[in-house]
Amino acid sequence: MGAHSSPTPFDILPHELLIDVLILTRPSPHLPATSRTLSAEFQGSSTLQPGRLAWIHQVIFASPLPQELVAYECESILFEYFAEVRQVQSRLSYFLKGRLPWLPAAHVKFNDCPFACALAPDAPLPEPILTDGLINWLFAGPFRRHAAPYRQNQALLGMRLDELFVPVDTQNNEPNSMNLYGSPKRAEPLKHVSWMLVPDGFQLVAYFIRAGQPDLLRHTLLHLLGILPNLATESHPLSRWVQLAMDNRYRVRETFAYIRFDDDSPIPLSLFLTTLAALDWSPHVLQVIQDVFSFDSAVCVPHMTKWRSVFHGMMSTLWECKSASRAIQVMHWLTDHGFTYDFEETGDISTNAGDCSVFLELFFKFDVPKLAQLADRPHSRYYLGQKIVKWMASNADMSVDAQNQLLAAATEHDLLDSFGMGRLMWNACLASDTDRQAWVMIQHQASKESLHDMIRAALLLYTPDAVDSTARRVATTLLNHVIDAGICPTEFVIDVSGSLSTALLAILLFDAQLHTPLDLARFAVAWLNRFPDQVDLHEANRPNMERARLLGKALFHVIYRQHVAREPYVLTDPSLSVQSALCAVAVYLSYLILHPRHECQHLEAQTSIVPNIMTIVSSALAGQEPPVPQPNSVFNVNLVPSISTGFQAAIRSITTISTGLDQAMARFLFDQIHSLDPAFAKEHVCWSKDTCVWVWLLFSTHTIAALGPRLKFHHAVSALRRAGEGGDKQAVVAILGVLPEHIRESYPFLSAIKSLNATSRVVAAGLKECGWDWGKVFHEHGP
Repeated sequence: MGAHSSPTPFDILPHELLIDVLILTRPSPHLPATSRTLSAEFQGSSTLQPGRLAWIHQVIFASPLPQELVAYECESILFEYFAEVRQVQSRLSYFLKGRLPWLPAAHVKFNDCPFACALAPDAPLPEPILTDGLINWLFAGPFRRHAAPYRQNQALLGMRLDELFVPVDTQNNEPNSMNLYGSPKRAEPLKHVSWMLVPDGFQLVAYFIRAGQPDLLRHTLLHLLGILPNLATESHPLSRWVQLAMDNRYRVRETFAYIRFDDDSPIPLSLFLTTLAALDWSPHVLQVIQDVFSFDSAVCVPHMTKWRSVFHGMMSTLWECKSASRAIQVMHWLTDHGFTYDFEETGDISTNAGDCSVFLELFFKFDVPKLAQLADRPHSRYYLGQKIVKWMASNADMSVDAQNQLLAAATEHDLLDSFGMGRLMWNACLASDTDRQAWVMIQHQASKESLHDMIRAALLLYTPDAVDSTARRVATTLLNHVIDAGICPTEFVIDVSGSLSTALLAILLFDAQLHTPLDLARFAVAWLNRFPDQVDLHEANRPNMERARLLGKALFHVIYRQHVAREPYVLTDPSLSVQSALCAVAVYLSYLILHPRHECQHLEAQTSIVPNIMTIVSSALAGQEPPVPQPNSVFNVNLVPSISTGFQAAIRSITTISTGLDQAMARFLFDQIHSLDPAFAKEHVCWSKDTCVWVWLLFSTHTIAALGPRLKFHHAVSALRRAGEGGDKQAVVAILGVLPEHIRESYPFLSAIKSLNATSRVVAAGLKECGWDWGKVFHEHGP
């Protein structure tokens, strides 16, 4: 301190108190730079000053845990799913996992929590706390003292691992056999608040693997083997080793759970650590493990091959690897030491990558040489092709040259069938990539059949959640490619319509801007001619009213155009059967009745069109050779379920005052249906308080009585009220005349009649004219 400088707080504060303040701080690489005193305290990694040791101990074992680590409670969540491969919790484990790289929130997978869920970093992170000096001190001090019993009794390590793994009954001091893996005791953190060789020393090893610290890992392993020389040859079950890991990734826990389920036989520590390094794609760590343990990797590594789950686990973490050289080095190290994988059993490697350079390197260096395995396995070969196309679509950063190189290899090895090419074409249309579309078309120019199958496969990728304008654009582009290839678009749509969704079919029929318009009449006839097979009116093996509505819309437009042009209606097509004609009438009328707002400009023409089509169908029924006895209801016999359901709804609609049509048109259409099939029309009348007054006039006392419980007293009261309001006395008389006795003599109905008689002159006049002495009945059946 200079003669004229003021004393700093560090000069005034006694050294002992400074250390006490120091141990309350959070770990930070910037801490030594805050003062000369702290800088001197932290200098050097081979030896530690007492103050620094006290600070480290306080930070790890006594300071408050960061709130975010406590809030996520990752171990308790993962314990619920993978109790048999749970990881030991302790103050040290919380500290170590909290220092591992966090996963960005956007990348958090199912049941993952952010911390300790990222791939090991490419380069070691700054490590101001867990230094060589701390490792030297631990193995010269507490760890060495703890190691003596383990050296004297080789079985002690296994016993300690079992003790950590199996909960102990505190009363009997015996393993708890009840719910061994799910015991809540196994999810509780360990109580120790000072360094212990087991599990702390092993957790440091696992941490340095996950933190991408090969030098510190080597230093720690050499110390560990120095105090436990038998560790190099000692084996324990995977379930015992894995509890010392430092990994919160759901898929990694799942991997270990599968391995343990398949084979939990004892394995050496070196194999377990090799597995951890492979799951983190850490080539330098793999080399450190081999150098330190000096194991015969040609014998040890192939053991991983029988754990098929290791490969799947590696694939689940590969997406985070952004370094192609890193991924290549790991695969070379593993395969050079006997690790094998098979396309049929484990699938490919490359499509699991998340980075373009990693994907390409893995594909050409590892997947392509193995494609010969798929020579006689077309299903697996084409599945790989589709995965490649999907990967290209989801990674827009891939250059055009890289795409061309990849597709050239895919076509050379026959990886792309019609579905793979169809997906490629769909993606190209979606991205408006005309060059890629042209490339796909060139691959199919030799065969119209293969082009037909490819475009169909592309259309099958349509999803209902697609934006309408985008769907129209893509569907239009695909169908125009069909036209440009010389294929009739109408025949194409007819052929593929059975496998396309209703929403996409509607776009193709009514919204696509095509070079050659579709022939809707031809399409409608083709669909109608498929009855009674009904293939096109079903999706997922169930009746589909939307599909029937689509046919109705097509017929509506076709028949209106033919009517205006004075052409014969499509129903006169000689190829149509009587059943098909009846179905056509039903879907036509259903569309007209249930969707009048869409076609309001054509409604006036229906007074001519509907009688004409009824005449056509009536003539067809009468002209059958030989004559066929007609059933009570021709519609009930001939309509397929999806059409019948919609037609019934249409009749219910026009028989109520809430129909979308005006009452005159509703009455007109019902009369047309009634003229062709009275039984069907009456059967499906909607009986409610909104039933039209004119409907009542079509029923006799006998047919009304046959309705049974469908008819309620308030239905009649509502009809009488509206007849009175409309001044229709004869309707009042008719309704009263057909009512069944159980309604006429019910007290609620009589009470309503009393009120209507007093408030409506028309109803009162109707009561008088019908000659029914309702007053007498009212007094007889009063309360």
